[in-house]
Amino acid sequence: MLQLINVGNKSLLDYGTIATRGLMEEIRRLAAQLEGKRVLHLSATAFGGGVAEILYALVPLMRDAGLDAEWRIIRGADEFFGATKTIHNALQGSPQGLTGEQKEVKVDPKIYDSYVGEYQMAPTFTVTITSENGKLMAQATGQSKFELFPTSETDFYLKVAPATVTFVKDAQGNVTELILTQNGRKGHGKKIR
Repeated sequence: MLQLINVGNKSLLDYGTIATRGLMEEIRRLAAQLEGKRVLHLSATAFGGGVAEILYALVPLMRDAGLDAEWRIIRGADEFFGATKTIHNALQGSPQGLTGEQKEVKVDPKIYDSYVGEYQMAPTFTVTITSENGKLMAQATGQSKFELFPTSETDFYLKVAPATVTFVKDAQGNVTELILTQNGRKGHGKKIR
């Protein structure tokens, strides 16, 4: 089943100060031509790239224009997600394989306990971190659980996608946030639990 992503509500009127009345009318005229049609945006993730960032704004604006629009993500095993990201990144010219920075190091698994918790990346998107049998695991909203592999005590990479995770600590040594870097973009997630 394809998971529906809750994108909230936005109004075209919110852009009234920067978009002309003629542009607003043109958007509604074009949307009327699609009356009765369903627009489905389908992706492999609800976070971590330009598509996700755009859809959080675009889908509610499409609805406000009168379109039957929604965004869903497809679920699959880690191998599926890894394959789709590899294909996507290869098409965009990204080299494959691990970088020098992504070579695994051994760290004491006891340190993982300080990372356990829930990190809010967006209003309806969180990453849950767990420690299981000496492995650090992550599960994003609507996605399969996957292992994080250490490159230092605070830096990790994913094998299922070309991404890294960094845990940020405050002056007292408490973990306060997670930084997810994917496709050159950084997403910050505040630790909420």
